[in-house]
Amino acid sequence: MKSLKVPELWVGIVCGIIVCTILGFWLLGWTLGDTAEKMAQDRAEAVVVAALVPICVDQGRRASTADLEALKTTDSWKRYVFVEMKGWATMPGAKEPTPHIASPCAEKLLQ
Repeated sequence: MKSLKVPELWVGIVCGIIVCTILGFWLLGWTLGDTAEKMAQDRAEAVVVAALVPICVDQGRRASTADLEALKTTDSWKRYVFVEMKGWATMPGAKEPTPHIASPCAEKLLQ
């Protein structure tokens, strides 16, 4: 039986670590701290948007029929500005529109 020499042992250990690291990130879903933080931020933002869009939609539906018709005729890429200008994306008690609310709100209002 042949015994491993020290350099061969270290090569095997290093190769094993490299393979485990690649498989961990590729197959097991490991992430770096920055990536995990970004994912958590995106999820939190999505939850806030999902919670606040119905309020925006309700405020938009209370608007005049003329405003809703004007929203329909507004270019799709300008609709979020229209919703923000009308104040529908501004939550009760807030002074500024909530970011990322206006576009999904406009989509819901047009359904």
